[in-house]
Amino acid sequence: TLAVTGSSGAGKSSLVNALLRYWPLECGTLSVGGTDVEQLGQREVRAACALADQRAQLFAGTLRANLTLGRPDAGDDAIDDALRAAQLESFVASLPAGLDTPVGDDGVALSGGERRRLAVARALLAPGSVLLLDEPTSGLNPDLADAVLDGALTLAARGGRSVVLTT
Repeated sequence: TLAVTGSSGAGKSSLVNALLRYWPLECGTLSVGGTDVEQLGQREVRAACALADQRAQLFAGTLRANLTLGRPDAGDDAIDDALRAAQLESFVASLPAGLDTPVGDDGVALSGGERRRLAVARALLAPGSVLLLDEPTSGLNPDLADAVLDGALTLAARGGRSVVLTT
């Protein structure tokens, strides 16, 4: 796990954007699997990385559709593991429609913390050898934030994934 810390505006998200090749790298090198990202195509880099970013982008549809966006064929066990790691299991179980609950446009039916945790669960479920967690617990209470990070790092390690965490 690589933890990148710094104050707001220090460039943590810029590093993630450069790694994903959304932005050009101005100096230095970044590599995925030992290969400089500049030598890889954008599609290759993005296929190798699963991202939970600080904006927690969600789409109109159900919790399940948002959760399985990067892995539509995910089985129930993998979904349950991701929900448990992101501390969403009891929340989803409390909903009358469970994972079939609509989230509304841009996830308006969810709180900010639920949105962030759903983004973490989605990244955990998505394929890719590198898990990018860009300020995934911002706005969560400290105990919940610790539980989400512990769950995410444990599940990522179990899957042999590398983790880049910005805080």
